[in-house]
Amino acid sequence: MGQVTKSKKLKFLPYPEWLVKAGMSKGIDHDRQHLGIILAAGETIRVRQVNTEFKGQLQLRLLNDNQKTQRSINFNLDWIELSVDAVSVPFINTPYSDAIIPEIVFEYPDTSKLLPFYERGEDERIFFEHWDKQDAEFGIVESEYVIILAPKASKDRLKSFSTSGGIDKILEFYQGIFAFNNSLAGLSFEPQRYSDENTRNRYFAKADKGGGGAAYYSNNWVASSSGSINTFWLSPNSTNWGCLHEIAHGYQGGFIDDKYFSTREVWNNIYAACYQDVMLGTEKFNKGWLYNFGKQKEVEKGILNNISNGRKVNSWEPRSKLYFIMLMLEKAGVNCFTYFNQIYRERKNLDKSVPSVLDMLSNSFATVENRVDVTPFIQIVGGHISQEQYQRNLFSHAKAVYPLNKILQGDELSSVKETLNLNSELSLVDVDNLEFTDIKRNMTLQFSIDDFTQIYGEELLILNGDNYVYNQSIMDKEQTICDLPIGAYTLRIPTGRNKKYAPQNNYLIANNEDSPKNINFVHRIGSSIASQTISLRGLNDSTFATIFIDQENATVIVDITKEKPHYHFPGMYAGIIIKDKDNNELINEVITGTNQSLSKNTLPLSSCYYIEVFHKEPGRIKLIPECKGVIDNKSSTNTFIITPYGLQNIKLNNDPKVFLLDSINSATEVLRSQPIMWHANFSEAKDSIYLAIDIFPSPRKEALLEQYSDCISPYYEKPNEDLGNRFSFVFKGINDRIFLSAELNLVTKKLEVKLMSGTAHSGFNRTYAVLRYFDADGNELLNLAVIGSKKQMGKTWEFPISGYGGEKLYLQHEEPKSRLVVTNIMQEIRLSSRQKTQNYEIESLGLSHDT
Repeated sequence: MGQVTKSKKLKFLPYPEWLVKAGMSKGIDHDRQHLGIILAAGETIRVRQVNTEFKGQLQLRLLNDNQKTQRSINFNLDWIELSVDAVSVPFINTPYSDAIIPEIVFEYPDTSKLLPFYERGEDERIFFEHWDKQDAEFGIVESEYVIILAPKASKDRLKSFSTSGGIDKILEFYQGIFAFNNSLAGLSFEPQRYSDENTRNRYFAKADKGGGGAAYYSNNWVASSSGSINTFWLSPNSTNWGCLHEIAHGYQGGFIDDKYFSTREVWNNIYAACYQDVMLGTEKFNKGWLYNFGKQKEVEKGILNNISNGRKVNSWEPRSKLYFIMLMLEKAGVNCFTYFNQIYRERKNLDKSVPSVLDMLSNSFATVENRVDVTPFIQIVGGHISQEQYQRNLFSHAKAVYPLNKILQGDELSSVKETLNLNSELSLVDVDNLEFTDIKRNMTLQFSIDDFTQIYGEELLILNGDNYVYNQSIMDKEQTICDLPIGAYTLRIPTGRNKKYAPQNNYLIANNEDSPKNINFVHRIGSSIASQTISLRGLNDSTFATIFIDQENATVIVDITKEKPHYHFPGMYAGIIIKDKDNNELINEVITGTNQSLSKNTLPLSSCYYIEVFHKEPGRIKLIPECKGVIDNKSSTNTFIITPYGLQNIKLNNDPKVFLLDSINSATEVLRSQPIMWHANFSEAKDSIYLAIDIFPSPRKEALLEQYSDCISPYYEKPNEDLGNRFSFVFKGINDRIFLSAELNLVTKKLEVKLMSGTAHSGFNRTYAVLRYFDADGNELLNLAVIGSKKQMGKTWEFPISGYGGEKLYLQHEEPKSRLVVTNIMQEIRLSSRQKTQNYEIESLGLSHDT
């Protein structure tokens, strides 16, 4: 048996580092070049690379229809040989090179069959003649997007297309899929961003009798787990979910295992579902996987059960998760999905931190195309959005959206769904969508706060996108908004004066529920700006444990998140010890590299003083946010003291005030980059800056307040005693008996004066007390002078109050210290004046002293 020697210059591709950094495989290692032969079982092929300028490794693969009988080997200048006990097709993986063309020489038995291969646009008659004549075990079909290794078992299937567009119909199908996916992923051959460049590699599709499941995607190929490729790779139909699903695995990113919202076996389905949405049209409801092939009601029932049972979206099964995402995409527009992919790749390539999936998705939805705020929807399904992203969404001027069936029920729901031509009762809608119904609701808000004075009189804003629907001062702990059109609204709620609060609900859903909407205010005791995280990282720089010093909530959280931090360290790899001021151990965690138990411990910050961190690879200890001089990356042990300003490394003796000052400055820069939030009177970002500044003592505190005055709320002074919605004016006489009283109510806009029957004080036969009232125009409406010893007839007066201020009350009492009592009922305090004559001007939010 003789040998045939041939040479071949290989095509090469630029290495797509920008995709690899983003965790996007996209068939990068699929592209390969056949050598034009079929190697019989037991036969050997020899190969070497002959261009001495090419320094990389090449890979020879002998591929067939069973991964268990395939082999591969790397090589360069030296001869190598390879054989396998099954008929196989030799391929060289397409190298990634910088303009240096590798050239190979290979030898094979002269009895080897020539490989039948077809490229798009060629004469398939010649292709099949070649295949039939040799009775070849395999054939190759390829285009600019895909290489298909077709086993003999699928030859007849390929031939069957001769009457319906030929093999090109299959290749055009793949061209359509890849063009669609590339567009959706934001990839282009002429990109505006470096990280959006598309690659010209091809997917490799094959059969694999030894594969798991029905089919799979791997770094080396996509395969149907059988001896045939008919069902998966030779069925050019938009209903071929398996094909769409497996191909789209290559378009996933490094975020699919997000701890808050895992999208493994979900993210690829977004591409597949979007494709079917376009290609199938309304047929998607009967033929689409998302709707379980005509069982949309059952799919939605499962989702509604999840919501009603409080099952968080991260634990939903893949189809329900996909439905959740598609509802948002349907409302926001698919360009938001493209934007997400582009921004994710950009951040990964700039080595910037990457937020969680729902953070980035919600930000994309609020930023581009239809600009919708999905936060209230994510809340009802138990999804996680960070507080930072929650605030960005809140101040985005994007329209809040909500499921239609959470706003309307019964016949109203059915009618509106039909009118709007919505796909589902779960479809997300905004206020403008529902305007045509002319349905309105009276909504009552209840403010649950431990010090109502902190928000009294401040603006309550209700927004539909950037449209201000309602703008009124908060006058009472319960406030009713009348005739509010149904839908979802954004609330802008004051966050306090000298005490800062975090409102726990910033969205209002005007629906058919009559119960008041409670808004709970949580008193903020610290600033997130002063918080720090020590991140312990292992193999591939992946975080396996964190120590979160949460200054805002006054806790220290130690979270061990990986069971196998680093397989090279089977014993102790890291350790965390936390002690109190008396050196008593509160936590002592020994972390092994290969067999670690997961745990999460929360300690009160007040009890923690020392933190000792051990790491066998100290270069993998990171501080978030980054601050130089805090971590000693050359020492395996770092010991810190927790201070109000941040961590102090005992050995390095850093000044933690430097960290806090830098963090405050960074926070102000971020705030100024978000104009809507920056110009708002109240925002949690402004309060975080204020609370961080408040850590410093005087006079540094006052200097910082002045320096960053544009980045804090102008309202940070303690409320004065005159601020309130209700006041009482009590005149007491002999034996402290009340003989005259007045009550001012700025909520009902009334002043009620009561003169009691009887004698005020027999010891005073002259004027003992005076109450005069002038309206806002200066007209005297009441002039009441009480002679102490004169018996009075009881009488009541009621006067309307304008609500804008300008009315005046003149009070006089001969015994003012204990018998003229002016009380701020709202604040439950007596006003400080003890003068015989006390003059007050009524203002919109309280009183002021009138001289």
